Parts: sequence; structure tokens; C-alpha cells
Amino acid sequence: MDNLLNSLSWAAFDSGESAAVTPTETSFIQRLSFTQPLEGAEWIRQRRQQFENSAVETIVTSQALFELDHLTEDAVGMLSSGDLESAVLAARLALDRAVDALLASHGEIEAQPKW
Repeated sequence: MDNLLNSLSWAAFDSGESAAVTPTETSFIQRLSFTQPLEGAEWIRQRRQQFENSAVETIVTSQALFELDHLTEDAVGMLSSGDLESAVLAARLALDRAVDALLASHGEIEAQPKW
């Protein structure tokens, strides 16, 4: 837990040393925000506060924007080479990343499909 928090700190983000956040980590962090513990409520409250004060939303948003940039570039390349079907698929994936970035910037960091 401490290693994850350290990798998501503002100091790590500002220095460029923050690691990519895995889907498992984002699921954990997101679920921590609304869990109702049977025991250890103070520990949960402290961890929740630490994640709220971390750079996790900014890191997840940055990851999604990075992927958006690459997928958009791919779609443009496919369009210019005449591969319209692949361009549509890449554009669709780019749209998904744009939505993920928007949601992450508002605190909804888990990008896994819910349905």
C-alpha cells in the first residue's frame, strides 16, 4: 500500500517518476473510496484521505490522454492509407480514451466496463 501511495505522490508525478496505474490498482482505489468496513474504519479513512491527496486522478487522466493521442494518430494514419475500417475502429477506441480521461479528471478513475 505504501509503495502504491509513493508511486502516486505529487512528488513522483512532478519528477516524472510516477508509474502507470494498473486496472487492478484503479479498481482497488476506486472501491476504497466507498467501502464500508466492518473493522479498521480509521485505517480505511486514513488511506482514503491519502489517495484523495495523491496525484492518482492526474496520473490516470494523463495515461488516458497519452493513449488517446496515440490512437488518434493511428486513426489518421489509417485514414490516409485508405484503411477506413481500421480507422473507424481506432477512432472508436480513441473516443473511449477521451471519455476515460474526462471521467478520471472528475474522480472516476476506474475505466473498466461496468456492463
